[in-house]
Amino acid sequence: MEKLPLQAMGLRESLIFFMIPTLLLYTATHIGVPALSQATGLPPVVSWFICGGTIVFLPLFVAALVFYRLEGNLWQTSAILTRFRLSQLSWQTLGWTGLGIVGIGILTYGIVAAGQAIVPGLSAQPSFMSVSPLTSSNR
Repeated sequence: MEKLPLQAMGLRESLIFFMIPTLLLYTATHIGVPALSQATGLPPVVSWFICGGTIVFLPLFVAALVFYRLEGNLWQTSAILTRFRLSQLSWQTLGWTGLGIVGIGILTYGIVAAGQAIVPGLSAQPSFMSVSPLTSSNR
């Protein structure tokens, strides 16, 4: 199989590649989680992990492998790791990762605080992620 050169995506392709995961996420959260919770009696947060993994992340992983192969790359672990730019983490990379997580946490806190100042009682948490405290009947 001939290896194809990488080309930049246009706006239309970018929108398509953005909309597919968006629709999968919407399907998982608005259809999958409630349906699975109702059918099995599982807590919604557990249903989210199941639906998120199977409806959102598994198709994205499969699509990444399909497009990798369509590019004409070799089906070898080292080639896959190189193409997906996966390498051993350095202390510098871990430091930037930690700073990124802290920065995102601070900015998220600021956005939620600003939103609650404008709309009291505003919650950025999806309803299916709320977990009620355990009671004696749950133990």
